[in-house]
Amino acid sequence: MSLADPGFHSRERTLDLVRQAQQQSPGADDALVRRMSGRVYGLILLHMGPEVRRRCDPEDVLQEVWGEALRSLSGFDTGRGTPFGAWLATLVRRTLARIADGRRLEEPESQLASPASSRALLAQVLADSVPASPSMELSRRETVERLVAAIGRLPGEQREVAVAYWLEECTAEDVAQRLGKTRTNIYVMITRIGKVLADALQDAGGSDPARW
Repeated sequence: MSLADPGFHSRERTLDLVRQAQQQSPGADDALVRRMSGRVYGLILLHMGPEVRRRCDPEDVLQEVWGEALRSLSGFDTGRGTPFGAWLATLVRRTLARIADGRRLEEPESQLASPASSRALLAQVLADSVPASPSMELSRRETVERLVAAIGRLPGEQREVAVAYWLEECTAEDVAQRLGKTRTNIYVMITRIGKVLADALQDAGGSDPARW
């Protein structure tokens, strides 16, 4: 499991994919979904709670979130400095709040009316750059679930750092500003948390969050 700093270059790669998807470049929306679906799935598992979990499957929520994200993508400003993962986290919380209020998820056919090239991706929630076997998809889901379980066991502030840094693709500086700490403090926390998460995932196949 690689828990290296997503940092500037990783976030810029994500934003570059967002810009390409906004310009409707062939395959860009598929690549964006592939890059971020593991993180979004993790955010859903962290935030949905037992009551919402009883009402719907996390993968159905994932499809709902991506449907809204792709429809709203033109409104995301890549120049503002907001991490795309943090924007997706807002959509996750909004979707889960709607479900908690008793609203039903849209039918899959309605969600898949988003850009045509994303239809297969949304059906293969955690697919990689090539179609994966069922066992590979299960392995990716289990890896995300193990990461979420490990994050959930962290103390409150450490949990906030882990969610922002590894799931929302925030940089250490972003996290420092959010929590009112120095960047050095955050780097120290990230190093310690990274060791805990790596230990929890040592048997999970060595995958990287950016590839989920």
